Amino acid sequence: MAGETFEPIKWRVKTLLKDLTMAIDLSAKQGAAMPMSGLAAQLMQLHGSHGYLEQDPSTLIKLFAKVYRVRRW
Repeated sequence: MAGETFEPIKWRVKTLLKDLTMAIDLSAKQGAAMPMSGLAAQLMQLHGSHGYLEQDPSTLIKLFAKVYRVRRW
């Protein structure tokens, strides 16, 4: 992340988002709360909506850098 080396892509944002959504749905059916998973899914959904669905989840650092105007490493 710090070196902004996001390739090779080892996993995809859309895959993580799918898995998080499945886990949240399952926990809801069981009556359990998973607030951090819900937050993670929201962040991945936002990141994916900016064109990163096919990218590695480590690219999420770009969302934070943009939102918080963090200097690039």
